[in-house]
Amino acid sequence: MKISILLVFVVIGALFTLGVVYGRMVTRNLSPDRDKIVQRHRFVMRFTLWLVITGVALIEILIHTFPNIDRHITSTLFKVHMTFAVPFLLLLIAIQWRLDGLKNPKWHRKLTYICLIAFAGTFVTGFFLILAL
Repeated sequence: MKISILLVFVVIGALFTLGVVYGRMVTRNLSPDRDKIVQRHRFVMRFTLWLVITGVALIEILIHTFPNIDRHITSTLFKVHMTFAVPFLLLLIAIQWRLDGLKNPKWHRKLTYICLIAFAGTFVTGFFLILAL
């Protein structure tokens, strides 16, 4: 179960990278293929959001199957993890549905980079939390 959770989040990281590549291609591409690239970017990022939700559900299942989880929830590492995880999820949802790159390109780009930093912090701290289970 631990390995499957880690794999889900590695795939999420790869999809984020692909989404950033597509997003940068959209800003630099003025050709007729721009609409196709926008659609690919949207698909990748929506799929990524659903994978994040799936990953969180897997973690919840894992947490409820281990009886000694209380000591990890009160740890400093868990608090640092949540400091990254909550803004990451909120930013991801905001970027996806409220501040898309076609309507608000400057805000979308800035918030995307902040979201990627929050994901990196979430991934690193989450990796060590899962290994500790």
